[in-house]
Amino acid sequence: EARESNLLTKVNELFQKTSIENRTKTGKIQHVRDAHLSFFGCCTTDTFQRMFSHAFADIGFMNRLWIVMADSDKVLPKPPPIRPWAKAKLMQKFNVIMKTFPYQTKTIIKFEPDAERRWNEWYINLERDETTKRLDTNLGFKMMQLMAINECKQTINLEMMERVIRLLDYQRLVYRDWETDRKSTRLNSSHRL
Repeated sequence: EARESNLLTKVNELFQKTSIENRTKTGKIQHVRDAHLSFFGCCTTDTFQRMFSHAFADIGFMNRLWIVMADSDKVLPKPPPIRPWAKAKLMQKFNVIMKTFPYQTKTIIKFEPDAERRWNEWYINLERDETTKRLDTNLGFKMMQLMAINECKQTINLEMMERVIRLLDYQRLVYRDWETDRKSTRLNSSHRL
């Protein structure tokens, strides 16, 4: 653990904004602009249980993680190479997305009325417990945007909203298990998406 390090806090800030500033020990200010942070990882349930200290939870870092519980059904020493046709298909999809949402062009993705009603109903009726407070609903808005962009939609429809709500409900189960584990029991790997 690094003493006097503020890296965790700075990484946490990138969830809400795209710039950070850091003052070094010598007083120099470092600026990072237009930063977009994401990472992808995989670990066993046991490792995950031990990975994060209370400091991570206390500053809300866990709210920035999208956790998926899964079992391994095969053992591969290394993944196979990406097939050329699969890569071409992904590139084609990416090009369609880029044409729909041009780079550096501001796009506002709106709710269709029934989707907005569903979101409001779900949000208002959330059980207000410690887990709900910890799970930042910004994850929901980010997931809606990702789905809309991936599907080249300018609006969030009801079907998309139902998928987001299902995913957020799943995250609540996972976070509840993690919270329980923090308080001394094991993470329940029985929750499957």
